[in-house]
Amino acid sequence: MAKRKKPKTSNNPIKLFTPTEVKKENNKLLISFEHLCLNNKKYNMDEIGDNKTKNKYYQDFYEKILEYSKYDNFKKYISENGIYRDKNHIHQIKWNDNRINESAFTSLNTNLMEQIKDDCWQLGINNDKFRVHGFFIDNVFYLVWLDPLHHLYPLK
Repeated sequence: MAKRKKPKTSNNPIKLFTPTEVKKENNKLLISFEHLCLNNKKYNMDEIGDNKTKNKYYQDFYEKILEYSKYDNFKKYISENGIYRDKNHIHQIKWNDNRINESAFTSLNTNLMEQIKDDCWQLGINNDKFRVHGFFIDNVFYLVWLDPLHHLYPLK
């Protein structure tokens, strides 16, 4: 029977990756699911009945989030670039706007909502109706609602 060769090992220790290092090393957009609400019937993917459309929307979501996360200082970029904002259906959420159906992210505790109420945003995912809603803290976008049927800002 042939002797087994030992696998080659490296003498270089592996450097562990930590999220805090990412924030310090660059200003790329990070996406957090920490506050994602999945139990609101209006703001999740359950209303999309057929799997083909649902799969397409998930693919659109991954592709668009990947695109957004390539930008340095994404929030500054979208604040200064109206053409990009308009093309991608990106805008701040003004909770006192009478065109919207909500007055706040109801899934967040009131202290957090008070802290972020003036920094809530809609990011477009596709040119159909799919949008996501959340808020920025530094270079992190905290997803709160998935809005595949455009419920927050109903279409005319």
